[in-house]
This record gives sequence, structure tokens and C-alpha cells, in this order.
Amino acid sequence: MTDVDAVVIGAGNAGLTAATTLQRAGLRTLLAERHNVPGGCAASFRRGR
Repeated sequence: MTDVDAVVIGAGNAGLTAATTLQRAGLRTLLAERHNVPGGCAASFRRGR
């Protein structure tokens, strides 16, 4: 994986901030998230019914 300079795992608030900061610094950044919606605990979701 030589196409990126940095890998950020998790698209919660901290991950999104880290990835944005790295990209603004000129680094090619890969942001990986296993959920289909970014935001981590800042996103809303329903558990069960």
C-alpha cells in the first residue's frame, strides 16, 4: 500500500479531524470505517425496534 502516506482507522470525530488535518498538510490519506455512516458516537442510530 504505497499509494497513501497515512491511514486513519475510524471515522468518528477524532478520525475525521485527524484525516482532515493530514490532508490539509498535503498527505495522501486513507480513512477506513467499518460502519456505513461516519461520525461514530456523534451519529444517531436505533438499537432494536
